Amino acid sequence: MTEPREVQRLNGEMVPLRMSVAYISFSAHSDYTQTSQFVQALDPPHVVLVHGEATEMDRLRKAL
Repeated sequence: MTEPREVQRLNGEMVPLRMSVAYISFSAHSDYTQTSQFVQALDPPHVVLVHGEATEMDRLRKAL
């Protein structure tokens, strides 16, 4: 993703986006094992978990 070129901070200030973002969409029906193995195989420097049951997302966060 290369857009947007600027992002708005919580205080309203616009700042340049100085990072690259890659995203992958996959089945919401993948289980913990599939998801954790997939992410570990990619070995990204950062992972943002944005959807799911809080306890399961926490479990996955701790595994990564």
